[in-house]
This record gives sequence, C-alpha cells and structure tokens, in this order.
Amino acid sequence: EAQVSRWVSERDGGIYDAMNKGIALSTGRYVKLLNADDVLPADSVERAVAAFRSLPTDACVLGDVALMTSDGRAFGTMTLHGGIRYFPIFLHPSWYVPRTVYEAHGLYRTDFAVASDYEMSLRLRRAGVAFHHVGGAPLVKFRTTGASHSFRGVREGFVINRMYQGLGPACYVAGMHLYKKVRGRLVEGLLGDELTHRLRTAIHRRRSAKRA
Repeated sequence: EAQVSRWVSERDGGIYDAMNKGIALSTGRYVKLLNADDVLPADSVERAVAAFRSLPTDACVLGDVALMTSDGRAFGTMTLHGGIRYFPIFLHPSWYVPRTVYEAHGLYRTDFAVASDYEMSLRLRRAGVAFHHVGGAPLVKFRTTGASHSFRGVREGFVINRMYQGLGPACYVAGMHLYKKVRGRLVEGLLGDELTHRLRTAIHRRRSAKRA
C-alpha cells in the first residue's frame, strides 16, 4: 500500500469493467493491466518504457508471455509464433498501451465476459495501431487457469470473429478452439495435473527448439 498511489475495491460488472475503471482513473502516459493471478517480472516496466522511447506516440508494446500452472510452475512460453489460421496471437497479458490509444479508440466492451481483449486487439489493428514486440525474457508470467480457460471464450470468440472476419473464419476458429479445449480437458482428466504439466513442458520445449 505504501507504494501504490491509489487503489479502489468495489463491485464491478466483470473483468473488463474493472479494467475500464482502472484506465479511467489512470493519469500516466502508459497503462499496464495486470490480472490478479499473474506476475509482473521485476524488469518488465523498465524494458517496456525503454522500447517506447523509439516508437511513435500511438504505438503499443507487447512481449512474450511465460505460462504457469495454478500453483506457479512454469511450463512454457507463448510467443507471436504459431497460432491458428484467422486467429492472430495478441499476447494481451503483456500489453503496455499509451493512454491516448484508449482515449482515441475506446475501452473494453463489457458485453464480452472473457474475450473482450481479443475484440480490442482486432479493433486496434483494424484502426492501424502498431504493436512493437520486445524480445528477450517474457514481459509477464501468466496463469493458464483463469477465466480464459473456460468454454465461454469459444462462443464469444465466434461472435467477435464473425463481426470482424466473417462467418467462415469464425466457424473455423471456433471449431479449432473447441477441439483444443476438449482435448486439454481430457488429457488433464486422464493424466492428472503433474503428468499434464510435464507433457506441456515437453511440447513447448520441442516447439521452441523447432523455431530456433
């Protein structure tokens, strides 16, 4: 509390309503949103601000995302590589955004409970807002068991993709996401948390080695 200039605890209309409240209260040049179960590395802010010094005033910063289980065990890194067709990887947990970008393009839609960050990413990219990737160590450590782990994101993602990319791409992405989530739940149920963690670690290491 001694290091925080202001904090508010009150009822809200969901994750993105709370984020919108925080953005509205902000007075600094840049905004960093950090979910309650995620972790910000000690040098993350310093590296992001250093990147902003050489960027246009309306550009955003993002970086790789270290993945963690619910108990904090690391099992891989999410990067801009990979992903699936029609679904651009956007690494929202790592974002640093100039406050003027939110002022110019609006805040998060509260009618999407878990996928409003994806809608925001498509909205900003369609408006021509640039995202600069900061290489090296991840800018944030992200737990994969939060709200985005639910099946609701598949339905919301379908609505968002249909709005921005059309029915065909929306159906394709929803089908792929549904398949991956069902497969993940089955693997967790069959192997348990410990073996699933080891399997994920091995898969991510193999993918990283192929990219290298």
